[in-house]
Amino acid sequence: MHSANSFVEAATEYCAWAESEPAAPETEARVALRLLARLYADALSLEPYGDINDELEGENLSHENWKPFFSRFGALPFNYYGVVFDPQTIPPQEPVVGDLADDLADIYRDLLEGLSLERAGHHGEAIHAWQQSFQNHWGAHAASGIRALHAWFEQEASW
Repeated sequence: MHSANSFVEAATEYCAWAESEPAAPETEARVALRLLARLYADALSLEPYGDINDELEGENLSHENWKPFFSRFGALPFNYYGVVFDPQTIPPQEPVVGDLADDLADIYRDLLEGLSLERAGHHGEAIHAWQQSFQNHWGAHAASGIRALHAWFEQEASW
């Protein structure tokens, strides 16, 4: 149960950060990297939670309501980075352009859905939503964002 509590804390902290006013670009990058790494690690420790009601759904952020978060993450020191879509393909595919603001805003949307279930007292459904969205969507965004931020700190800023 500790891992679930830790994940709820991490998701809550991430969403509070996303809903806050941006700080200086380097500070934003440092916070983003720390939060993404924690979320990713905590998501790997989540365990399935017994019986759940598959019909319950959490808050689903519309595209219109998602846009301000995408804009808010434009305060980071960079947005675009190169990424290979499927690193399992050898020889590698052509790189594509990743967008850090899109990564962070999509993660926010997915975490918010689970948090709304958690806040409504549907703990098992929240964990299930987070596990599914981690596996199918936000986990890849987080991994790409971690890599891009790490590379930026290697080249542009001090640790």
